This record gives sequence, C-alpha cells and structure tokens, in this order.
Amino acid sequence: MAKSRHSKRNPIGFTDLIGASGISKTDPRIQANGAVDEASSSLGLARAFMQNKDHAAVLKQCQADLSNLMGFIASVNTGQSFFVIGDDYFEKELETLEQVLFKFEAETEFPKAFVFPGDHPAEAALNMARTVVRRAERVLISFFADEDIKREAVLQYLNRLSSLCYVLSLIEA
Repeated sequence: MAKSRHSKRNPIGFTDLIGASGISKTDPRIQANGAVDEASSSLGLARAFMQNKDHAAVLKQCQADLSNLMGFIASVNTGQSFFVIGDDYFEKELETLEQVLFKFEAETEFPKAFVFPGDHPAEAALNMARTVVRRAERVLISFFADEDIKREAVLQYLNRLSSLCYVLSLIEA
C-alpha cells in the first residue's frame, strides 16, 4: 500500500489551509480557492493547445499569479501568510496583464457577430478558460464582500484575465 503524503487524515469533507487544520470543504476559503484553481487549470489546458508559445507563456505567468492569489486566500483568517501583503497587493500583476491585453486588443480584429466556440482546439479551450475565469471572478467578488477584503486589483485582474482569454481565442482561431 502506498504511503500517503499526509501525516494525518482529515475526516471526509475536511481539509487543511495555511496554519489551520480540519477546515470544512464548504468553507468560503476552500470554495474561493477551488474557483481560482479551476481557472488556473483551464488556462493550462488552453496553453496545451496554443500554437503561439509566446502567448502561451503569458498564460503561464497568469497561472503563477493565480497560485500567489491562492496562497493569499488560504491565509485569510488564519493569522498566517508566506508573503507580505501590502495595500498595493496585485497592482503590479494587474498592470502587467493590462499592458499585454491592451496590446493584443489593438492588434486584433473583433468579430461582428456572436462567436460560437469550437472551430479550433485552442480557441475552444481559451473560451472555456474565459468562462471559468469569469466564474472565479464572481466567486471572489462574493468572498471578498463577505470577508470585507478590499483588494480591487485582484477582482480587476480576474476581469482582465477573462478578456485576455477572449482576445487570445480570436488570435488563435
């Protein structure tokens, strides 16, 4: 029998966070992190289909940003953090993402009709990622409101990330 990487087992339906054990999987932090994790995974799937490796590298950086965000979310209400969170948290990431997005938007011809994803694997995966990122944005808007977290740059980042996925889907089609 393979040895588990966990030194102890949580009861079914419970997990651990940074500095906290036995957290219900219904906990808002777990729900928020799950939504961000799904968004990151959807970006990874899209990257796997993309032809332009420079564009794929942009999404990989976004995945790194989302990983950082997951660490922040996991530390909410635990008194623990592996990095310093200032008032400008996620401002740099947002600025970098917006620079890339606005450049791509300026270079892209937008369709004159509604887009039905699925004509090309990368385009379909990027549109799926767009919708998953939008869902993560909605979950984090609710989570931040409920926890009274004032990190507008994070929410704007997710909004811009979904727009980036859309623009890249047009480029990759």
